[in-house]
Amino acid sequence: MGRAVPTEVEDLDATWFTDVLRAHVPDVDVVAAHVVDAHSGTTGRVKVRLEYAGPRDDLPDTVFCKIAPFEPRQRE
Repeated sequence: MGRAVPTEVEDLDATWFTDVLRAHVPDVDVVAAHVVDAHSGTTGRVKVRLEYAGPRDDLPDTVFCKIAPFEPRQRE
């Protein structure tokens, strides 16, 4: 995996998910990543719906990601 761990919601894009998932499923191609829900507390929590290049019964339609808190004050 050549990309850094995301710290912003916008970093959770199709390219990042493709890179991460290919470590386990070499032929996967994520073509879109849609944020379904996002909220922040001690961490940022983001639910993302993934679209693949073709049918993928072996992979989830949605994933849950924890990232840095959204508020700069909480990041400190």
